[in-house]
Amino acid sequence: MASLQTLPPELLLHILGFVANVELAPNDDGLSGLDNLPQEKERERERERDKTKARADEPQVDLYAVRSSEGQADLAHLCLVCRQLRDLAQPLLYQEFDHCELVDDLSRIVAFVRTLTLCPSLGHHVRSVSALPLPGGPAPDDEELALSADDHALFSRTIRGLGLAPEETLAWLTALHRVDYSVFMALLLLRTPNLRSLDVCGGEFFPNPVRHLFRRKPDLLQNLQFLWIDGKDVFEDYPLAAYDEFLRLPNLKAIDAEYGHLIAAQVPPAWTPQSLALERIHLRLGHMDVGAMRALVRACRTLTDFRYCSFSVDPDEQMVSLRATPEFDAAQLYQALLPHKQTLRRLQVAFTLDFAARVHNPDPLAAQASCPKIGSLLDFPILANLAIQYALLPARPEFPPSLETLIVEDCNVPIRDLTEQIATACHQGRLPALRRVQMLALDIADSIRPPEGPLPPCEDEEEHVQRLRDLFKGTGVEFDVLPFPGSDGNPRSDVEYDHYVDYGEDDMDEDDTDDEDEYEYQFPPAGGAQNFSQQLLEAVLMHGMHGGPMDLDLDGGSEQSWVTEDEDEEEEEEEEGEEM
Repeated sequence: MASLQTLPPELLLHILGFVANVELAPNDDGLSGLDNLPQEKERERERERDKTKARADEPQVDLYAVRSSEGQADLAHLCLVCRQLRDLAQPLLYQEFDHCELVDDLSRIVAFVRTLTLCPSLGHHVRSVSALPLPGGPAPDDEELALSADDHALFSRTIRGLGLAPEETLAWLTALHRVDYSVFMALLLLRTPNLRSLDVCGGEFFPNPVRHLFRRKPDLLQNLQFLWIDGKDVFEDYPLAAYDEFLRLPNLKAIDAEYGHLIAAQVPPAWTPQSLALERIHLRLGHMDVGAMRALVRACRTLTDFRYCSFSVDPDEQMVSLRATPEFDAAQLYQALLPHKQTLRRLQVAFTLDFAARVHNPDPLAAQASCPKIGSLLDFPILANLAIQYALLPARPEFPPSLETLIVEDCNVPIRDLTEQIATACHQGRLPALRRVQMLALDIADSIRPPEGPLPPCEDEEEHVQRLRDLFKGTGVEFDVLPFPGSDGNPRSDVEYDHYVDYGEDDMDEDDTDDEDEYEYQFPPAGGAQNFSQQLLEAVLMHGMHGGPMDLDLDGGSEQSWVTEDEDEEEEEEEEGEEM
């Protein structure tokens, strides 16, 4: 029987793709990795922030707990079998670096940059970087933040060899001494020429170091396609315009940013019409005025997906903008999007919720009637997915025949009239593609009550919702009325808001699914609860850097171990607590 090593390299690579849960494209050389946009990334970031908030007051938190995958463990073991398998498995092992810690700790990012600096060839395998040392948790000790003498010397030599101006070199070295996040991210990006996806902390990631590199390396990040900018707590309300060089990259397809602001006075002059390659713009819980919105939309050559959501049912989550200029409105957005009407497939728009006005407003119908409305969507012939606040729809909204999913948000007034209009359009064949309609409300009772007054106490809400569902009988449309996650009437308050507004794979074109597929395996995680030995992982990493014999001292310590002493002590305390 032939051994595994005797199989053709192409077949071995195909097998390893299954081991790592990676779908390799035809004729993939094993180095191109995944070109796909992770469909779950927004929800993963929300879950990480929820965990940080929930665990802030809990004792004995595992501060270094990160997700791991069985595929990584198997790849790490395969790298130890022979050089042939290592050469095939190692690119898959290094394709993704995912660091989302519950403390503001850069030790793992530093370790990864050290690896790429000592072995630059590994950086060519990296396709996705998510580096989010979340603020707000317990801060590491000063000793943990300090670089070792060897690391300081290594990175100092690297910085001096970049050819920066003297004042820039001094600024970099000063930041290096402080173990600055922005400098290490710049060093990381310098070593990853084939990077496709980047996720950074907005506000904490200052672009100046990368801007210095852009001036000296015009081809930097030329393959970047997807950019996520996360921001919260002390970093909210950062200026999106500060990341101008990233947004102007020639292959950048999508920007997903939260808690940032963009105002007309800060729009870069380089954002001329048709100058940006961006096709998807997702801005969440931030602030953008009409001048900035027009400039950004006009600068895009082709826009297929625009989502702007500054609405939240949680007053603590919703950003209080310090900008003097107001948000743009639905009518202004409609006019700005008209030049992209032949390409726009997804649209979400939801504006800031004024909680005080909502609570004290005696006439919500009059308040919603005064809101500027979106125009006729019949002008958008391929629009397939729409999520919009109820107040932004006119009395007789017009939806295109291409519409597949309709989500009406913030329904705090009776929805029966709108529901009947949509159902009638379905029965008349004017919405042949429609398959799903959802109405989201802070309180379902407000949305299903009759116009003349509240529901009688004896009447059941579910019966009224069922009557609305019955309007769609025979149409093939799935209709529902749902409470917002986190609202008082929501029985599933632990479900993220994006669970409702996510359009789903069934609602996408076949051409789009390649960009939306989720990939699950990640770069080997830091210490903590794992299914494989930390020392084994260290041996694989060191072997990748030096190609020499591996020290498998699984009983002793490791100078390169990513498990900190504090974590070891926490694990021992947890074990003692379990024994007691």
